[in-house]
Amino acid sequence: MKRRRGAFTLVEVLVVISIIGLVAGLLMPAVQSSREAARRVRCSSNLREIGLGLASYHETWGVFPVSDRGPWPPWPGTTADPWSHPTFYTAMLPYIEQGNQTPASPQSIGLFLCPTRRGPDVGPKADYAAGRHPDDLLDNGWKSILGGPYVASDGQVRMRGGVGLNAIGGSDGSSNTLLLSHKAMSPSFYYGPWAPGIATGDNGGWAGPLENFELVRDPRSFVRDVDSYYSAFLIGSSHPAVMPSLFADGSVRSLPYTTSREIIPRLWAWNDGGIVAAGSP
Repeated sequence: MKRRRGAFTLVEVLVVISIIGLVAGLLMPAVQSSREAARRVRCSSNLREIGLGLASYHETWGVFPVSDRGPWPPWPGTTADPWSHPTFYTAMLPYIEQGNQTPASPQSIGLFLCPTRRGPDVGPKADYAAGRHPDDLLDNGWKSILGGPYVASDGQVRMRGGVGLNAIGGSDGSSNTLLLSHKAMSPSFYYGPWAPGIATGDNGGWAGPLENFELVRDPRSFVRDVDSYYSAFLIGSSHPAVMPSLFADGSVRSLPYTTSREIIPRLWAWNDGGIVAAGSP
């Protein structure tokens, strides 16, 4: 005569549930780490594609593009330089197969967005930015590649036409000079409203002007994204530990947030006259 197997007891069910929860808890960090690794690879790929677009622009014009404010100096009677572009993003559009895009009616471009942060559904935004000219803050004469035009001590506008690899190679070298990295942002504003107190906010797009720190940020530090008013002024990302960054030779290397504040401005500067360590490959 067969014996009927009894049902699971409550204790047995609770033990099984506990084991499943424990295993899931152990696996979750590994799954999250794997997903972030994949997103970082995609982010690095975005930067490489942008680097190819910038390189193609350079091959055509002999210089990297600049983000311009338009007529400069801004007094009555001046006219915009017909060769200038509102941003270095709009300058490279024809070189990344986006020549149909216009700053007047911008559309979302996935290449300009960090996948760890947000996707194309956010609209015509941009997650990558360059360092400002270190000279703006340190008064040392150092200039970044994409820092834009500036007024020299003689009152003349310099770097209106951009800087080329010949000048960079004759100084620090393209493999030692940063071209582009991430703009720091407050996570609350990834998809939400713009940061309070800043006209165009840290959620700005690729077609905006140079003002309001949309495209160039403080070249003195790297930070991890946190909810802060100051995020809108800094270079940083949502990647943990390290941040993929594009160098002038087209290489993409992951730079740690712990990089020395003495080194970071020299990475952005193409004319500081020194060669410094640039982080892990």
